[in-house]
Amino acid sequence: MRDIVSYKPPFGPIGDIANVLIIRNKLEEIFDYRTEAVIREFGPFLEMSKSEV
Repeated sequence: MRDIVSYKPPFGPIGDIANVLIIRNKLEEIFDYRTEAVIREFGPFLEMSKSEV
């Protein structure tokens, strides 16, 4: 499973700092949790190569 997320935090330099300190880690936690939930529900999956996406 692969996710591509594009975002730009608001508030200029303050948003950049928040991204480093909070936002990036929170996004990783969210998608890690989602991956674990999918595996629990449906079982392990094979990683697709970029050419298959």
